Amino acid sequence: MSDESPTVSPQAQIMVNLAKESLARKFKISEDKIHLFSVEPMVWPDAGLGCPQAGIVYAEVETPGFQILFEADGKSFSYHTDNEKRVVLCRIHPTDEIFPTP
Repeated sequence: MSDESPTVSPQAQIMVNLAKESLARKFKISEDKIHLFSVEPMVWPDAGLGCPQAGIVYAEVETPGFQILFEADGKSFSYHTDNEKRVVLCRIHPTDEIFPTP
């Protein structure tokens, strides 16, 4: 894995910062130990941001946002966001599932 972080737009950077703060708080990981791997603009099919929770009904409206992938503590964390303030931890994987060892 490269030490270089991807270049992101100002709007994406706002969402990256929110997701990183959420990850640090939720798992008590120092923000300097969280590495940004990728940020992809997305248009989610509904307000569930591509990561719906059981029992919740979401507005059926296309929702622009981002898929953000971090690496920390030997795991990768996939966050889904809108363009304003919602960040949702969607999946956690062992790092080698996302970043294969050579």
